[in-house]
Amino acid sequence: MLTDKKIEKMKLKEAAQITDKEDAIKVVKLQPHLFKTMEIWHDDKDVAMAAIDRTAYSIEYISDRLKDDEEVVLLAMKQNPRLLMEASKRLTDSDEMRKIAFEMYGHPFIVDKQAWRVFERMDAKMMRDTTVEVKRNGRIEIEYDEEKMENNSFYRKMYRYYNRSEANPITAQDIRKYEKYLLDLLELKVINTAKKEIKK
Repeated sequence: MLTDKKIEKMKLKEAAQITDKEDAIKVVKLQPHLFKTMEIWHDDKDVAMAAIDRTAYSIEYISDRLKDDEEVVLLAMKQNPRLLMEASKRLTDSDEMRKIAFEMYGHPFIVDKQAWRVFERMDAKMMRDTTVEVKRNGRIEIEYDEEKMENNSFYRKMYRYYNRSEANPITAQDIRKYEKYLLDLLELKVINTAKKEIKK
């Protein structure tokens, strides 16, 4: 059995060599970041849950089999409901899992991981296309240009609806539509163009 002192000084490469399950669980409880390289334990439910219990983002490293395990995914979601997007397609598509996540979070959010990546890139492009530099008191500040925003198709179709008021909240059905819209952009290769423009 590894001592606490040895675990505290343990490096990623050393953690990757651990073959004893009790040691593996102890390591992820004391040094959860080491779970990243402990690949032989990424498909072990007990070790994975011990790691996720310490830091929910450990779900990124678990096996596809465990990403399809409701108990494992729910453990991560208790810390951050948005981590449902790290789960299997079966679970991210599940109305029940989405309902649980939305209730935990307080309102619906984009669950499909690929759709979320498209949203982030298109959102960055929208900010680039709709903001202007304004010199004020000797300093350069960034402001939104309302006319440019209204003429921006991404803003019109997606952004202003995603950021609704409490009086007109976004719904789970809206999220499904938004995800489809984003994935359609990916299919049409609009996102590839946006990515190139952002890098300029």
